[in-house]
Amino acid sequence: MNTKRKFILILAVFLVIVVVHNILPKNEAPTPTVETEDNSSELYGFWVALDSYIVISGKEMFLTEYIRNESQIDHGRFTLTSINENLFQAEFLESGKAFSLELTENGKKLTIANDKKTITYKYTEVTPDEYVSRYNQ
Repeated sequence: MNTKRKFILILAVFLVIVVVHNILPKNEAPTPTVETEDNSSELYGFWVALDSYIVISGKEMFLTEYIRNESQIDHGRFTLTSINENLFQAEFLESGKAFSLELTENGKKLTIANDKKTITYKYTEVTPDEYVSRYNQ
């Protein structure tokens, strides 16, 4: 085989290798991503403190507070503005007031804090009607 044919054959083999290399899927390692677990659904439910009871409910989070048998306060809808594991920053949609919610690791206690006060609630199975009726006895 003359030199010119060897060169063309080598060039053809090289081009086939390049094309096949570009067509075959590559075994690249995926880019690592850091995801924060969205455990905001754990905020929903009934929470009780010494003289206060709250319900977090609804598709768009809604906060209702019961203070003994004296009153029911609808604080309104709120949205979570940031989530960092068990610490949530939130804001009421109507008033724009900011507050934070912090769940304990086991999800049994919820601390709500704003610029005026901090209250820690315990998760409960007691419904709002049961809570109010206990204070009306």
